[in-house]
Amino acid sequence: MTIGTGNVAEFDALVAMPLRVLGDQLVYVSQSGGLMAVRFDNTARRPVGDPVQLDEGVVVDQTAGAKASLSASGTLAYLRGRAQFQPVMAGAGSTSPVALIREPGSYSTPRFSPEGGRVAMTVFGTNATDIWIYNIARNTFTRLTTEGVNVRPEWTADGRYVVFISTREGKSGIWRQPADGSGAAELLYQPEIEPFEAIVSPDMKWLVFRTAPGAKHSRDILAVPLTGDRTVVPIVTGPNSESLPRLSPDGKWLAYQSNETDRFEIYVRPFPGSGARVQVSDNGGTEPIWGRSGRLLYFRGPLGEVVQVGVTTGSGFSIGTRSVVLTGDYLTDSSHPNWDVAPDGRFLMLKRAGAESQTVVVHNWGSELREKTAARK
Repeated sequence: MTIGTGNVAEFDALVAMPLRVLGDQLVYVSQSGGLMAVRFDNTARRPVGDPVQLDEGVVVDQTAGAKASLSASGTLAYLRGRAQFQPVMAGAGSTSPVALIREPGSYSTPRFSPEGGRVAMTVFGTNATDIWIYNIARNTFTRLTTEGVNVRPEWTADGRYVVFISTREGKSGIWRQPADGSGAAELLYQPEIEPFEAIVSPDMKWLVFRTAPGAKHSRDILAVPLTGDRTVVPIVTGPNSESLPRLSPDGKWLAYQSNETDRFEIYVRPFPGSGARVQVSDNGGTEPIWGRSGRLLYFRGPLGEVVQVGVTTGSGFSIGTRSVVLTGDYLTDSSHPNWDVAPDGRFLMLKRAGAESQTVVVHNWGSELREKTAARK
């Protein structure tokens, strides 16, 4: 954003947190914890060329962002290490969650398989970001993806495939891979605008996705048929941020969040046809998740609490009383659901477990930055 004019320039990159423009370099931390720099054209107000990684292992909290700061004088300070989270199971009203996976790790966006016996999640590593599958009965944790940067897994309704966003050779697309690892990942769809998250409808006919910032359909929810004519259908679009699309178990209702009222609230509208939307939350809401029966809708409140709402569907959509069913210091993420509901109604949450880290302070880092980037000009 340009101070004074308030003009905002957006560009596509896997950014956890921007730090500042220092000289002619835009410095930021990537989602995988890389300390990155890319040349910035101050006249055109846009990056030029490819970014370069200057260091790795910056602690990234998927809610609070990167643990790093860069002063105008060029002093760099950051935590080197990895934020750790513990996947836990908690029932309604529970104050004593039970660990699902024994060892904490850099886990994000956990998602139960349709039968509830497996959990797909993003695992951030020092050199790779991949989708892993945890088998609850066997207590095994298996890496699924092996190429690219892979995030935000979702299951197909038959439990055969995991769908995810993958960035390969600098381009983000929607990919899928057999959940049992029996086959390689394949590109499911390459949208014109960079996709940020994607789900497949229960009847396996539609791919619903949310776009990243861009000149066209910025932070909008779109859909495309999985077979036949691949014409993109705008579902929820506009000047605001519409995100976190979640389809009801019968595929007829789409829950999502929008900040059209200057804060995120949860809405539900028909899918795939048009129709009036119904506001579900009344005091802010993010991260909607449907209960398996389709008669309950959950979301996170402004303090991260889990709120339950009874819903009635038929010729229309109506809601019942809202009630808080779980509180606690659990990870939230307004960009993609960072929790899930098991078939038995328990909640899968991510609990902070600290970080193995060391503090790094580099004075006059601006000189080092100029030396490392001079050859690229």
